Amino acid sequence: MQPRSRFKPSVRTKCPGQYRIRRKKHYPAQCLIRCDTVFLQRIQPLIYQNIPIRTPRHIRQHPTIPRRLQQTGIIRSQRPSSRCRNHEPIFRHRPARKKGLVEKGWQQALPDHAAPYTSTMVFLVRKNNPKQIRDWNDLAKDGANIVIAKTSGNGRYAFLGAYGYGLKANNGNEQEAQKLVASILKNTPVFENGGRAAATTFTQRNIGDVLITFENEANYVSKKLTQGQFEIVYPSYTISAESPVAVVNSVVAKKGTQKTARAYLEYLWSEPAQELAASLYLRPRNPEVLARHKADFPDLDTFPPEEKFGGWDNIMKTYFADGGVFDRLTAQK
Repeated sequence: MQPRSRFKPSVRTKCPGQYRIRRKKHYPAQCLIRCDTVFLQRIQPLIYQNIPIRTPRHIRQHPTIPRRLQQTGIIRSQRPSSRCRNHEPIFRHRPARKKGLVEKGWQQALPDHAAPYTSTMVFLVRKNNPKQIRDWNDLAKDGANIVIAKTSGNGRYAFLGAYGYGLKANNGNEQEAQKLVASILKNTPVFENGGRAAATTFTQRNIGDVLITFENEANYVSKKLTQGQFEIVYPSYTISAESPVAVVNSVVAKKGTQKTARAYLEYLWSEPAQELAASLYLRPRNPEVLARHKADFPDLDTFPPEEKFGGWDNIMKTYFADGGVFDRLTAQK
């Protein structure tokens, strides 16, 4: 049975668990948060033209574009989402590690911790920025209405971004950082259940003064879907978000596609693939490609979540488990 979509009319796409809108102009916000998916859809034809090794079985299974990326023995992360129990990228999920789906030290098997591109958290504000939102501390001021997802991947990165800024601004003082985050949460009238719902609330229902979202999504809204209606504000210090990839051991061993899967992933660091990522407002790893798209990617002071808060096991246990820091600060609203 296919899961029901919140938004109508919609149809199921070839990408598992995703939908596209029949009449995009009526639901522009629903075209957000799909940059990773669009990247995968567009990169696959390029990869199949350039991968030198294909098994007969692989060719039979993939005469054109595969319906499921997992069939090649490749797994890519989504940013931490409710669909992963401990909310780490899929292949960091503890059961996956225990079952041997990925090799130990998989992050060292590819460049850049196995993440071919990154994003970060930014603010999307209305034209001319009427509330003069410039940094995280401005979100804590009286009168600022914030739109944010609750504890989806989007919401978690927003929470951790604000928390990390609070720690830096207060010389590592946890209590002061929590005061800042609590004030920001107090200015959030409602928590949406996901990034797309939050974007719809902000862009279509005209609720809120600022939307906290991923950089690629903010760019797509402001430059492609609703030109001139919104602006992007880059905070002085924000969190980085990686989208790692890995080879699934059990699949490639069964199908004999180890070399093909490896070549597939390595191609993600090629110049054409990096250009495609940049065109979708995902920050490329290739410095030359990044330089060519400098206008879309200003220099930022960012931090990885693991650096401030430990690994995702610790993050989930400390901040997002029942009764964790997020629940305690939210209760102060």
